[in-house]
Amino acid sequence: MHKIYRKRPAGPQNLQLETELSSCPKNYLLVVYISFNNQLLVRSVGAAFE
Repeated sequence: MHKIYRKRPAGPQNLQLETELSSCPKNYLLVVYISFNNQLLVRSVGAAFE
């Protein structure tokens, strides 16, 4: 579980995300970060069950 949260997506998407997060309040940053990682988790779990 912890490895998923440390993993960073490669490419411009990650740069854009970091730029958006750096200009946000901490609570919003946390929400976006968690939801972003949850999407990755859901995708990997979904792929495992396909």
